[in-house]
Amino acid sequence: MKRFFISLVTLTTLAAAAPAYNGWGVYLAAWNTADLDDAVGPGLKISMEMVPDVQLELRTAYFDSLDGHQQDLSILPLEANLTLQYEVGTSMTGYGGVGLGYYLLDGGRKQAGATLDPQADDEVGFYGLLGLEMPVKENAGLFAEVQYRFLEASDADAYGNQLDTLDLSGIGVNIGLMINW
Repeated sequence: MKRFFISLVTLTTLAAAAPAYNGWGVYLAAWNTADLDDAVGPGLKISMEMVPDVQLELRTAYFDSLDGHQQDLSILPLEANLTLQYEVGTSMTGYGGVGLGYYLLDGGRKQAGATLDPQADDEVGFYGLLGLEMPVKENAGLFAEVQYRFLEASDADAYGNQLDTLDLSGIGVNIGLMINW
């Protein structure tokens, strides 16, 4: 949880310094991984306009207790992506993009309800996303996104021997509120 708050402060500071059409959003994130159970957690994103209709987004979320496959993991994604925005109808904005993430993994192999010494390694992955934003006020809008992450994680014992490889690739859905300025 400490990592989540550090990420939150960092992203907020970066967004405050940017001069163009920008915004920040809070959202509820859900992630369905291939090898572990589904997870739901809070998320935050900061959006900064690079050129008209092209945004750089920094985002994070916190997924706790992804169980299954003899694993118990918490994941904090630190992600950056470029999105291309386009008008959908008269009032909605659509966007799509690709991004790169660094995934902080905490936990590892479990047995009889206890997590053993082997720890999952932090990993790098990538993702694609599609979203829609609908304004509800002049500078506020609701958004919904579909995100597919490509990610594999491994854990190792105290001697560096690889024990298991997990496929954490899967679809996610993010729903939240975006504040633009």
